[in-house]
Amino acid sequence: MSLVAFDTLVEAYTEQARGLIDGNVDLLLIETIFDTANAKAAIYALKTLFETNIELTRPILVRNKKFLFIEQFCQVLILYLDFGYNC
Repeated sequence: MSLVAFDTLVEAYTEQARGLIDGNVDLLLIETIFDTANAKAAIYALKTLFETNIELTRPILVRNKKFLFIEQFCQVLILYLDFGYNC
């Protein structure tokens, strides 16, 4: 379980995303080697950033490296994103 509040994580991920976008990245990668709460905060931060600043929108790639059960991972994703799964 994360010791950092969800809103604090969202704020940090938003700031990091803005910095990467300002640096002209073409793609944002969320790699789920951490807990579900962090993945949820990162996804939520990007979704919120893109909804309020459409010109900043970039593709998001999410890699599932930790979760043994894909159902748990999909429950996190489905809350915030339209997604496809590639085996």
